Amino acid sequence: MKIDIPIMAEVDVLVVGGTAGAVQAALAARRNGARVFCVTPFSYLGEDVCAWFRFWPDPAGLTAAGGDRLGAQLFPEYPAALPSPLHVKRTLERALLAQNISFLFLCHPVQLLHDAQGRPAGLVIANRSGFQAVAAKVIIDATERALVARLAGAAFRAHRPGCHWAERIVVGAAGNDRRLTVEELPVPVTANGKSHPAFRLRRQVDMPGCGPAEFAAAETGMRRSCWHPGQVVTAEKCLLIVEDSLVTAQTVADFSAAAPAALAAVTCPAAPILVLGAYADVRRDRVAEFLELGHQLALGDSVGVAAAGLAADSRAGLPVRAAVASAAADTRPEIVRCDRYFRFAGAPTVPFDLNPLPRLAACEVLVVGGGTGGAAAGIAAGRAGARTLVLEPLPALGGVGTEGQIGDYWFGNRVGFTDEMDQAVARMGGPQAPPAKLESWNLEWKKQWLLTAAAEAGTQLWFGTAGVAAARDGDRVCGVVAAGPYGLGLVTAAAVIDATGHADVVAAAGGPVTQAVPEHLAVQGAGLSPATPEVNCANTDYLFSDDGDVVDATCAFVLGREKFGQAFDLARMVNTRERRQIVGDFTLQPPDFYAGRTYADTITIARSNFDTHGFTIHPLFFMLPPDEEPVVVKVPYRCLLPAGLEGVLATGLGVSAHRDALPVVRMQPDVQNQGYAAGLAAARAVRAGCTLRQLPMRPLQQALVEKGILPARVLTETDALPVPAAAAAAAPVPIGTARELGLVFADPAGHLPRLRRDYAACTDPERRVRLAQLLAFLGDAGGAESLLAAVDGAAWDGGWNYTGMGQFGRSCSPLDARIIALGRTGSRAALPVLLRKLETLPPDAAFSHVRAVCTALERLPCREAVPLLERWLQHPGAAGHARADCQAAVAGLPKETNDTGRRNAELKELFLARALVACDPGNVRGRAILAAYAAGVHGPYARFALAPAWHGRSLAVDPAAATAIL
Repeated sequence: MKIDIPIMAEVDVLVVGGTAGAVQAALAARRNGARVFCVTPFSYLGEDVCAWFRFWPDPAGLTAAGGDRLGAQLFPEYPAALPSPLHVKRTLERALLAQNISFLFLCHPVQLLHDAQGRPAGLVIANRSGFQAVAAKVIIDATERALVARLAGAAFRAHRPGCHWAERIVVGAAGNDRRLTVEELPVPVTANGKSHPAFRLRRQVDMPGCGPAEFAAAETGMRRSCWHPGQVVTAEKCLLIVEDSLVTAQTVADFSAAAPAALAAVTCPAAPILVLGAYADVRRDRVAEFLELGHQLALGDSVGVAAAGLAADSRAGLPVRAAVASAAADTRPEIVRCDRYFRFAGAPTVPFDLNPLPRLAACEVLVVGGGTGGAAAGIAAGRAGARTLVLEPLPALGGVGTEGQIGDYWFGNRVGFTDEMDQAVARMGGPQAPPAKLESWNLEWKKQWLLTAAAEAGTQLWFGTAGVAAARDGDRVCGVVAAGPYGLGLVTAAAVIDATGHADVVAAAGGPVTQAVPEHLAVQGAGLSPATPEVNCANTDYLFSDDGDVVDATCAFVLGREKFGQAFDLARMVNTRERRQIVGDFTLQPPDFYAGRTYADTITIARSNFDTHGFTIHPLFFMLPPDEEPVVVKVPYRCLLPAGLEGVLATGLGVSAHRDALPVVRMQPDVQNQGYAAGLAAARAVRAGCTLRQLPMRPLQQALVEKGILPARVLTETDALPVPAAAAAAAPVPIGTARELGLVFADPAGHLPRLRRDYAACTDPERRVRLAQLLAFLGDAGGAESLLAAVDGAAWDGGWNYTGMGQFGRSCSPLDARIIALGRTGSRAALPVLLRKLETLPPDAAFSHVRAVCTALERLPCREAVPLLERWLQHPGAAGHARADCQAAVAGLPKETNDTGRRNAELKELFLARALVACDPGNVRGRAILAAYAAGVHGPYARFALAPAWHGRSLAVDPAAATAIL
């Protein structure tokens, strides 16, 4: 597939990798007049210190480091005390932000760009948002394996098969494997008021090759060797360096006296690329010394100065093409990335052909994402005998329940695989360990159990690796492009499980996906939790985040480190509770489980209450809000099958379900069991030689019954919507309970005739208005007259302001629900009533009141509302809340842990601006507000602001006019 990649930045120097030396190089290049942009595959800066947990640098080297003495800022009390990982990450971020150097996290190098004369002119990068390009005259390659230099075709030494030394840092206790050499490090790690010993563990591992599979196998083996239940912190990665280093004119052996002497060893002969890190042309017995922080900072300073000088002398032009290998004669499967990133829409582009990307591996079941559901899927598929590979962007399995720091269950059906895992994790401390409560767990233990269970099942684990494109053969998904620390290329599979929780694979393959944000701005609150050793649960909700938006995700990590600046560390993933979802063969709706619908293909049974972390949008909940009582939800297999695609299942938050159904199906126990069912289904389909849709359900369900995931009764259930036998056709429709309303919304065509008769015959005023409201939400405007009278005659009631953590029940007032229903009627007679409501809306009105009126006006736009909306936006504090960049977002960061005040202000401003543009498409004030949010760092707001594309006009406004208004 050929795609046009947006050039999102044009700079002099592009820094790829976020090591401390790379940050020093970026600062030095900026100091010497260069425009600089930084990207890193990690979710932070300082991976050379933090990912490998190398917190014991040579003090003399730090003292000798030149430049702006970044080393002293990173290690202010060393060697008396160690800094926290969060301090290192935050210090490096602040250093770049202070110099206005832009950076993005979670980005992988893909291919070099060239200008019309064939000169290197930048780099293609990949992330969850797709592919983008950065035009640059010089590249500083600080990646773990010098990937950019390898893409440039630079010469590297041959790998030497055999045993190589691997190293891992652990805190608390050392492993007992006799192959390990153990060194206790000189300064203990202090966290949470405790002091913990730290150990450097080393042993030899076999490396027959140096591809992703070999590095991954070595990583898994080393982690298993190093394990001890007394560990409280473990390094994200094992340090393993092989011999295939860069070849330059002269290998450098002595670089300690003056860093500039090492410049020759880092200069790539093939292109204007400077290589920082282990694979520079440094004598292999001196690499450990070369990687010392002091040397890397001093070298980074010299490299930055050199890069700025090279950029000043460069004549490279804008990129016109990407350099890739020749396409193979057989182009099947086709590599595709069909979803479009909403940012950089007006940027220049460069063409790129995905098909020539190299092939890395083949397997039977490929699980993309090793989080809450993906880890279980990988274990299940491996246990079922399928050759299975799991790609996980984070450094451990388990997702929100490990790397997300949420080591505690809220609700969920704790049976089957979940019960097996919980019991096993609780026993990991041995017979002397205190009994673990089964609703919570030790994060380090759970990571290790998942790793061990996957390895024992024969499942391969590639950490730090994301799926950035899909492979299709017709309508069948048959692989993904994997991007990780050891390279990028195609991994093919007989069956693919999209366990990204964001429908990344399905969306990339062109399958149908959906998000509630563009229309409703309904998204559950999110957070990034502080990480403290021996503290296994820290739940937060203080932002809205679209973690499929690389700009938003980067800003979220920066905000988290600023908010919890005194913490030991920060979670390695944004705990988003709602993301992009597939549109499946069946979409689970709230009325389905209220009505008691059964299915022939149930694969899990979830249990939770409506922990909504926000507001609801389903019409049923405007009639009767959800309460705190838990409900039981049957999840059919069809919710995992994307409509129109074969070969792929989606699990976790990406399943096909109405977003208001997510709170009751997203609990960790249920996602774990659902992932296990998906992995088992994929393995069985591969073994049977059938498609995922052709897989017989009863044998799969029988296996899930035997596992304890399902009760035996599902084996006799069919697709059915039960109707109370006593209901008489002529009797009024009961609509007082959730079950009764569920039956109506689950079968609107069957109930509408009776509801219309009920409304016509009803003499009870309250019931008549309720029937009118229900009719409106079912698409019938017959009760508009009753709604008009009810709304017009009512004073504003209490309303509801956005509540994240602890939100249950009503998220709009009874009057709000009637106003929204009135808008659904489409009756223009409602306009005078809506205008009167808007005119009496007080400046401190609750968000639900603003949402109700604005939602109705978007369906019934009128010019008469424009002055009223503009007047409202002129109230003090009503507008100007958009955040253009990370600096602005940090400046406006609330101090409260789970703040909602700022979100309420932002939500009201956005709904008012959208209504203003709906009523007056050319309105300068409304369009300026939406344009500010569309260009801002918060993805959900940007998507909502861009949604008025149905007006047929661009959101572009005159900058001077926007500035004057905002």
